[in-house]
Amino acid sequence: MRKYFTIFSLITLILISSIIGCRVKKADKVLAKVGDRIITVGDFERRFRPKPFPSTEEERAEKMKILNTMIEEKLFAVAGEKEGMAEEIEKDLDDYPDRLAVNQLYEEVIVKKAKVSLAEMKRTYRNMERELHGRHILCKTKEDAEKVYRELIKNDAKNFAELAKNSLDLKTRDKAGDLGWFSWGKMDPEHQEVAYKLKKRKISKPFQTRFGWDILQIVDERGKKLRPFEEEKETISKTIKRQKIAKLANDYLEKLKKRAKINYDTTVINLLVEKTPTVKPKSPFEPPPSPVLTEEEGKMVVATSVLSTVTAAELLEMAEKAPRRPPLNTQDAIIRYIEGDIINQLLINQARRMHLHKSPEVIKNYTNVKDNRIAGEYRKKYVVPPEEIPEEELKNYYEKHKEDFKVEEKRETRIVVVNSKEEADGIYRTLKRGGDIRKIAKGKSTHYTKGREGKLGPLTKARFPAEFKGKAFSLKKGQISKPFEIKDGFVVMKLTNIEPATYLELEKVKTRIKNNIKNEERENTKNELVDRLMKEISVVINEDVLLMAGKMEKEEEKK
Repeated sequence: MRKYFTIFSLITLILISSIIGCRVKKADKVLAKVGDRIITVGDFERRFRPKPFPSTEEERAEKMKILNTMIEEKLFAVAGEKEGMAEEIEKDLDDYPDRLAVNQLYEEVIVKKAKVSLAEMKRTYRNMERELHGRHILCKTKEDAEKVYRELIKNDAKNFAELAKNSLDLKTRDKAGDLGWFSWGKMDPEHQEVAYKLKKRKISKPFQTRFGWDILQIVDERGKKLRPFEEEKETISKTIKRQKIAKLANDYLEKLKKRAKINYDTTVINLLVEKTPTVKPKSPFEPPPSPVLTEEEGKMVVATSVLSTVTAAELLEMAEKAPRRPPLNTQDAIIRYIEGDIINQLLINQARRMHLHKSPEVIKNYTNVKDNRIAGEYRKKYVVPPEEIPEEELKNYYEKHKEDFKVEEKRETRIVVVNSKEEADGIYRTLKRGGDIRKIAKGKSTHYTKGREGKLGPLTKARFPAEFKGKAFSLKKGQISKPFEIKDGFVVMKLTNIEPATYLELEKVKTRIKNNIKNEERENTKNELVDRLMKEISVVINEDVLLMAGKMEKEEEKK
């Protein structure tokens, strides 16, 4: 459930100065304590967007608004737990610690290892200063590529265009394999590494890519102007780190696949495909149909791995329990699903071996998710607006907030825009003598409204284009303006119609009013509930830490 929170009104908090040792990580510093729950700087900074503030008072107010929302959630979580709401939620989150542990595994074995050195950044910067013009020939097998390579070397690449006609790359085969100009970071990593090591006119030896076996030649190169290295450094570092993470993750998963030793029985898989009904789901949200098997067919083994044996019946049971039932109507879909499930279990096992499910990060994240769920249930139980709102209350609200339902005055004009003051003066005189502004606009205007015979509007003052607004709202109906200058030329305008301001009728805004009243009731109920809980549950805020949150990193760097 999506939750919307606001600052609570007039709450009394115990404010204490923070006395936290310098060895404590910034993100782990305690910002507030609600009962036995804590809110750290890291929790706060995930919600707070740093920005300059005109004054310390405004900064404190903005930060307190966010912190109050977080305190409100913890108050509801503590109260909800006292009422026994945690038990059912813990059942729903049964597998969540494992999921969080796998995320932590990713951080430990992938992200933390993807370190970027200054030398790598400088090398990348040097490569970014060069743009290359290349061509290539893509082959299916290594043998095919080596044969093409020998032919190219023998003929000093004079036959490149001819051989490129048989390339697997349909986009370049008719253009002599031409890839055009490219710069560092704008092509596949496999090609990029080879391309930027090649000298001009040299031909690469065949190299393997995800598309096949490739042969590359650099036909030309040129320089590219960049900002100074110090200004590009951060972007370069992020790019290299992202690439390293992708490679490390891919390599890690490939090792897991080999370790899993998965073997598939394609005969059973093909039987599952045949037994899957071909009826298409009626909507995108309806799960795809599952194979219909006999009891004996269900006992057939679909796959084996280091973890276990998967029968057809077990596969269907897994698919039924999945949050979104996977399609099992093709061989590839079945293999992908089985492989994904086995790899996921291996990741969980590895995370458990590293005791990551017991790590402080996982425990904290799990607690936060659980608290949010409990708070949501508590709010659902106690912050409930009235189902029905009396007609008299709707009428009173409408009268009290009538300006909210006002439809602003709209004005419609016809304009003619021309390049010179002399031409505009002539049009003005013609119009004053009774000329038709529609015909003149259609024949002479340079403005985009020419196709609409100069019609601009009807629009409210707020939505009227700025360069025409002042004139449009100063004219009387039927009045023609004298020529006035805008950035695109000179304008003559006629005010053709005025739609007076009016108010939407009550019947048309009843639903909106009901929602407004319910939201106000919900907010009032919530604030009353928070006020009561504040008297029952201790809340402590480290105000000094609050003021430093969101900007501590830079200050520490200066020190």
